[in-house]
Amino acid sequence: MPTRTSAVVATPTNAGKTEPVQVVFGDRIMYIVNMVNSKAILSNDGCYISFSFNGRTIRFKGPYSLVKIAKVKEWDNGYLVVDAVYSQNKDKLVEDYIDLIPILKDLYIDPEHFLQPIKSVEVDNVRATA
Repeated sequence: MPTRTSAVVATPTNAGKTEPVQVVFGDRIMYIVNMVNSKAILSNDGCYISFSFNGRTIRFKGPYSLVKIAKVKEWDNGYLVVDAVYSQNKDKLVEDYIDLIPILKDLYIDPEHFLQPIKSVEVDNVRATA
C-alpha cells in the first residue's frame, strides 16, 4: 500500500515573494494546494452543478427542477447547505443539501486530501436556465 506524505515547498510569485504550496502525495494522485487560496466555487447550469477548486472541476447532476443555487449557507468539509431556487416556486429560496464525499469517492478522488485545504465555498457564475 502506498504511503501518504506531504511536503511544503515555496514558489515565486510575480512580486518576487514566495507563497507556501503544499504538495500532497496520495495513492496515485499528487495534489498541489496553494495555501493562500482556500476558496472553492459552486455554480450551476440548470440542473448540472459544478464544484471547482485548485484547477479541478467536478460536475454532477442535481434535481431536474433546479433553477439556480443562490447562496452557500454552510460548508462542513464536504457537506454543503445551500439556498436554491426551483422551477416549482421561483420566488422562494429553498434550503437544500449537497454531500460531495460520495461523489468524490465515485470519481476515485480521495475526499480527505481533496477537501482538507478548502476553508470556504462561494457561489459564482450562476447561469440559471428554466
